[in-house]
Amino acid sequence: MGDRRKRNKEKDPTWDHCLRINDDKTSRLKLKCNYCSNEYWGGVIRMKNHLAHTHKDVKPCLKVPEDVKNYFAKLLENIKKKKEQLDDEFDVECLQEDELQKIGGDNAKKGTMDAYLKGKSNSKQVTLPSLVKDRTATCLAISRFFYAHAIPFHLVKSPLFKKMMDSVANYGKGLKLPTYHETRVTFLKKEVENMHFTLDKYKNEWKKTGCTLMSDGWTDNRERSITNFLVNSPKGTIFLKSIDTSDISKNAENLFQLLDSLVQEIGEENVVQVVTDSASAYVSAGEKLMEKRRKIFWNPCAAHCIDLMLHDIGDLPVHANTIKKAKKITVFIYRHIWVLDLMRKYTKGRELARQGVTRFATAYLTLKSIYQQKIGLRSMFASEEWAKSPYAKKSDGINVQLIVLSDPKFWPAIKFCLKCVIPLVKVLRLVDGDAKPAMSYIYEAMDRAKEQIRKNFNDVQRRYRPILRIIETRWELQLHRPLHAAAYFLNPKFHYDPNFVANEEVRVGLYEVIEKMCPTALERCRIDLQLEKFDKAEGLFGKEMAILTRTKKQPALWWESYGVHCKELQNLAIRVLSLTCCATGCERNWSTFDHVHTKKRNRLEQKRVNALVFVNYNINLELRQIKREENGDSYDPICLSDMESDDEWITEKEEPCLPEDTSWMDIHECFEVNEEGCSRKRKRGPRNLNAKNKTKEKVIEVEEPDEIVDVGDDEEDVQEDANDEMILQDDEDDNFIDLDYGDDFDDFD
Repeated sequence: MGDRRKRNKEKDPTWDHCLRINDDKTSRLKLKCNYCSNEYWGGVIRMKNHLAHTHKDVKPCLKVPEDVKNYFAKLLENIKKKKEQLDDEFDVECLQEDELQKIGGDNAKKGTMDAYLKGKSNSKQVTLPSLVKDRTATCLAISRFFYAHAIPFHLVKSPLFKKMMDSVANYGKGLKLPTYHETRVTFLKKEVENMHFTLDKYKNEWKKTGCTLMSDGWTDNRERSITNFLVNSPKGTIFLKSIDTSDISKNAENLFQLLDSLVQEIGEENVVQVVTDSASAYVSAGEKLMEKRRKIFWNPCAAHCIDLMLHDIGDLPVHANTIKKAKKITVFIYRHIWVLDLMRKYTKGRELARQGVTRFATAYLTLKSIYQQKIGLRSMFASEEWAKSPYAKKSDGINVQLIVLSDPKFWPAIKFCLKCVIPLVKVLRLVDGDAKPAMSYIYEAMDRAKEQIRKNFNDVQRRYRPILRIIETRWELQLHRPLHAAAYFLNPKFHYDPNFVANEEVRVGLYEVIEKMCPTALERCRIDLQLEKFDKAEGLFGKEMAILTRTKKQPALWWESYGVHCKELQNLAIRVLSLTCCATGCERNWSTFDHVHTKKRNRLEQKRVNALVFVNYNINLELRQIKREENGDSYDPICLSDMESDDEWITEKEEPCLPEDTSWMDIHECFEVNEEGCSRKRKRGPRNLNAKNKTKEKVIEVEEPDEIVDVGDDEEDVQEDANDEMILQDDEDDNFIDLDYGDDFDDFD
């Protein structure tokens, strides 16, 4: 038996893709991946997970071929299925043995109870088919609930679904299900109380690390502006409230009063910065807030500013024409089921349209996907299946086929566009992620992005100059902030780098932050003296562990560990380095309202809807945090695979339907009801919400045109546009840089 098991292990296909690097046959295995050369302790199962990208106990291999990855993913799935089958058989055998013991037993009479048991001796033995049938019936009942109410199937994967089913199973038979009144009143109230209890824990953290008040708005199809407010800290993001800002969204004074009241509610001593979009009304409101609250900064959302950079770049002729053609391809393919199935056949199941957290990130992520599927798309439109289909004879189909197969500029143009923007998309991924506060990275990340763009065009100035001019214009007017410079200076990862230079721009930002956050002259003097110790790596800053972890620990945690001998500087550094620099957590959740404020929900009294939004938003933020922790480094915050597809690239969809009565915004009046029973007098919402007039327009962001320097074409740019064809032809001859640009941003991870 032992020899056979050993032979089976030696035949394991994993050995074709890795090497054992420790010679001691009796010791624990240490394997080296043939593709990425990373070394891992453990058996071949761990190496299988490494190659299959399961993210289970090991990082995925970034260099494994796609066919090898798919092979091991399928292999692990088969192993899992076999294990589950064996577990089921084992459980059935155990149950059968239990039943046999109950039914058979000893025939000798022991007392009066034997007579009773004898009368029951004709019970039937439990068999495997009956057990399977019982599970099937239960699962079918659960599934029918999903089918009947159009509940998305992916919710079966939700941790809350498993927790709910486990709770029911643990309670056992006889559970009295929650009533309509309990669900909409009693337990909703308890959940709100639980959320507030959780918020109290966050508030204790804010005293130490500080926090960011984030806001962002969206406009529904009735032109009402709804603004969400959240609070972010290293512990996580929490939803505070939503407010109808229709009457004040473009009034700087009213916005200032609103932001000021929220700062007061959170606690001025806890708030380090307020982050909003860069509309002119918010800019003015932020300046007014900083005048009143001297210790607080206002900053524009970095993700929003980067998206505006992408917008400006997307208006350049080559980019605009390329995106327009790409939209024609995706809209045509996704509009026709047969064509979509054919596309998936030739792309091996890969999709073209990719949903990003911002509109223009979506555009360029989709361009990247189309370019990656170039071979599959060209093969599809050149295939006999396509030629024989009726779609090949329609005008739309002919136009798309010509773009893919015959347009000499299309594929070089995609490559040219991606060289321009992928470094910026990398920065967007960095600032929008929840894995760590991005404040201390954005300054360096923007410099590296600009340098990468130069390299992508071999330092040919006429090719990259229009792009860098757009980036620098937005950076100087919107993103160049004192907190960014101070965080860059205080980040040990960069500060102790041999190439680090604290130029005038960085020093000015640092001392402006010190002056604003440290009101007393004595404290500012102490911090200035302690900066010398930090510069020279004196005390704990120069210890071996501090040196080894400069590039490995998150900056705020590094200061918490090694800055204790510079207390004032430590407190300042932790509060600065713990900050986020974007408010996109607000933007993601307009769909929360879509789920809550529908015609089917109009029976719910409007005063309770805000409580439901409050609970829904915070629960989903919690689930998002769980997902990020489970996925580890693979979690991509700007590519939202679980979100609905962008309708500009696929199809149109209906807006969220909000009730006309805005009293639902008042969370303080949520539970003014008789707890002893459910009132029969219900406030009903409008009965005909969106019944006849269903608009198909997209969500409009609450912002005004940004006041920036005109970046229109000058005479030289007109000449450059005339040379676009030559530029694109040049790109065909270039060695195209990897679209991931991982090397230049890996050390931010």
